[in-house]
Amino acid sequence: MMNRKNFNIILAAVLTFILNNSISAQNIVTGVVTDSLNNPVPFASVYLSNTSIGSYADINGNYSLFIPQEGAYELIVSCIGYKLFTLTIYVNGGKQIINIRLQGSIFILNEVIVKAKNKDRRKNYAMFVKTFIGETLNSKSCKIINPEDLILQRDTENNILSGYSLNPLKIENKALGYVILYDLLDYSYDFESDFVRFSGYSHFEPLKSSPGRFETLLRRRLAVYYGSQMHFLRALFSDSLNSESFKIYDCKYDSLKKSFLLTKQLQGSNLILTDNKDFITLLHSGPLLIRYVHNHPEVISEELSPDKAFRYSPNVLRIYSYSDPASELATVKPKEYNSIITISDTLKLYSNGYYYKPYSLTWAGEMANDRIADMLPLDFVPDKKLIAKSDSILKKEAPLTPDFIETESGQVAEKVYLQTDRVTYISGDDIWFKAYVIDPSTNLLSFNTNNLHVELISPDAKIALSRTLRIEEGLGNGDFLLPDSIPSGQYRIR
Repeated sequence: MMNRKNFNIILAAVLTFILNNSISAQNIVTGVVTDSLNNPVPFASVYLSNTSIGSYADINGNYSLFIPQEGAYELIVSCIGYKLFTLTIYVNGGKQIINIRLQGSIFILNEVIVKAKNKDRRKNYAMFVKTFIGETLNSKSCKIINPEDLILQRDTENNILSGYSLNPLKIENKALGYVILYDLLDYSYDFESDFVRFSGYSHFEPLKSSPGRFETLLRRRLAVYYGSQMHFLRALFSDSLNSESFKIYDCKYDSLKKSFLLTKQLQGSNLILTDNKDFITLLHSGPLLIRYVHNHPEVISEELSPDKAFRYSPNVLRIYSYSDPASELATVKPKEYNSIITISDTLKLYSNGYYYKPYSLTWAGEMANDRIADMLPLDFVPDKKLIAKSDSILKKEAPLTPDFIETESGQVAEKVYLQTDRVTYISGDDIWFKAYVIDPSTNLLSFNTNNLHVELISPDAKIALSRTLRIEEGLGNGDFLLPDSIPSGQYRIR
């Protein structure tokens, strides 16, 4: 199985979206949505891209948006049978009237969409879900309601999976309490390089929940926020990297030793080309290491410096002497998140964490795992009261249901957590899973186990499939390919 933690990723919201910190009590955008003949278009969807701010036009085409923060936004209007409408607007207090005229879609009668065979479609769709939704714990609570609107095509010659959506994908995320409407314009995944990128417009709608459940959702959103791309970029904009537990290091790649050489620690100001009220412009040549530690100062066992280098692998950062790679100086354990970022062109960054040009920023390592399952709207603001009530908020997965490895004496030696990519499968599917072997004395990944035997148990308690995983540094990946003849029912993995 490919190691999802090593993904290089560019996540893009295609059009400009800007927020200022200033608050206005009366930021209202209103108007009428009409067609090319000036007839009203009822029930058109009107929203600000990548936010939870949106509404629908009424029967007469009238709409109104109440916007809590001043700034520039990308206004999106969509309706079946019409071309998507986009307009950059600036909100600075008061009321604006913006009338919108939609153009009808042009249908080509001889255009034919050829879909893959069912078996290929299932495999392509499973890979799309992994790379688009993600593989974190929250992804298990995500479901695409209308997969039939997704068009996927596999280029077997170049080994690339590409796609787009005919209509916005409706994604239900019960873990964070959102329904995300994502108009997917472009998606591509390169199997050889493990490189994925996608772009589109998104709108967040809250799921209904009880008061007790809502506080749980708020805590989960906080857990996702801290250590995320959004958190880092907002801290960079506000010049608060240190106080927000981030450190950045300049580094260069040594192709012979296949590792990065750290040259020096940087401050956020070292990356800023220009600075004004609304945005900052970033420019930096070469990769940067982002190091994030939250409420866990004990894991900082070794300071990085120019005479040291590092090799990044999932959940572990190994630090060693650059002159003597065999001499390991320290191993930073999973409570610390490490990522690599590359800025390929000048980049405009705004206070809410949005950046323009989106494809100029490439993520690798931990932050590259921020996918749709862990995406928050750009109007998300951490609840300070809730933060004060929380002793510790970590970004990544909550504990999974453990299995146990026992010694002959019956004493628990290690815990094993198994995480599957989803919960429902059909014959011919691959069940992809990840194993975490934990040392119970430290609650960290165990370095003692080399192999793990995993079995798929049928509803009648028989072994349907089995395999042995290679465990490296407490982590292992594997899959079960379900035969076409496998009976339906409720299976379990042990």
